[in-house]
Amino acid sequence: MIRFSFFILFTFGIFVCNVYWKDAYKSKLQTRMIIGANIPITKLFQGTATDYLLKYEDYSYFMQIPSISFFFNKHLGFEFNIQLITSDKLWKWTDNFSASLQAEYGNRYYVYPRVYDSNNNLYPRIFVGLIYRFEINKLYVYPKCSLGVTWLLTDWGRANLKEKNSNNEFTVSYLSKARIDGKERSDYIFSLFPSVSFGYKILNRLYLNTDIMLSYSYTNVVFEKEFTNLYSKESTVENILYKKSFISCSFGAGLIYVIH
Repeated sequence: MIRFSFFILFTFGIFVCNVYWKDAYKSKLQTRMIIGANIPITKLFQGTATDYLLKYEDYSYFMQIPSISFFFNKHLGFEFNIQLITSDKLWKWTDNFSASLQAEYGNRYYVYPRVYDSNNNLYPRIFVGLIYRFEINKLYVYPKCSLGVTWLLTDWGRANLKEKNSNNEFTVSYLSKARIDGKERSDYIFSLFPSVSFGYKILNRLYLNTDIMLSYSYTNVVFEKEFTNLYSKESTVENILYKKSFISCSFGAGLIYVIH
């Protein structure tokens, strides 16, 4: 009796899968538009003035377009994505840099900060990878794994420091190694992106889509902090390192358009 019941269930399962899957796996090409948010699990920033010279924010928003998937067989495909990332906090980076210098030096000096702000509050992230397709009736799940790069633009900042109750004057300046080497856009973050997309087919060619993505990233940005006595011309140089790994999680939602 048990064997007979198992046979009936197995036969019914094959019938259901055949009915539900008959329209699945037909598309070769898909394009999607996603909007969402990046939430840090561990953070890149370390509480120094140079945090505000990086065009980056641990908490941010993104728009992912274009995003293209090409399936070369029933289940497997390649995916290419570009995200444009921003944060409303980036508009305050210049003020935050000045406030950070005031907090660090204001007890001993009159601080007159100056910042070069690129006014570019968008930064791109590009990643490519493999996608696995599982579809049943109107539901789908796409596990994915990608490698990518986030490009960073770095600003520079400096301040004149006049010592209180004294005639001594100093300057302190912050400049990234990339700018020193004349490569303004060479700072970048390498990342590994495991993710999953899932959703519902509302029309033959249009799907509702939700994305969850983890990113494991490593950055190699270095700033030089130079402190100079204007009278003696003596300088000290300190390297501020952003050589670390950090993890974030992204949540997004949008639409997929299917080209059969």
